[in-house]
Amino acid sequence: MSKRTHCVQGHEFTPENTYVYTYKKSGYTKRWCKRCRGINGGAAYHRNPIKDWSEEEVKQRHEYERGSRLLRTYGISAEQYDLMFAKQGGLCAICHQPERTKKKKLSVDHNHKTQIVRKLLCHHCNSLLGHAEDKIETLQSAIQYIKDWSTP
Repeated sequence: MSKRTHCVQGHEFTPENTYVYTYKKSGYTKRWCKRCRGINGGAAYHRNPIKDWSEEEVKQRHEYERGSRLLRTYGISAEQYDLMFAKQGGLCAICHQPERTKKKKLSVDHNHKTQIVRKLLCHHCNSLLGHAEDKIETLQSAIQYIKDWSTP
């Protein structure tokens, strides 16, 4: 099998515009073009921004990826997320606080068995439900524990 000469977006692989990563255990080599990686790579983009993408293009790409991720993962569009966010007033459905983690949006909470989207939660409340595995008994036990150890 011959090596590809262009990335999936059609940019030519050259030494100047190609990232190369070799997996230590398998020796498998992966490569991607810097222009695409700048858009898709998050942290890599911020360390080494690609100068030929305008801020507007980068913003559009991030919005596209956000919508695509929401649809693929939860079956809702970015517009549906934004509507839920507005209905909740930008607050978590459990603690009624805005997201406290920087650069994060409220998480989409869903039933892992039925895949039905419930509401939007902050990172802390979403983690709480996740660690409790949505078990009501575990959450009730935690509530009782806090009551037992609260000071009068």
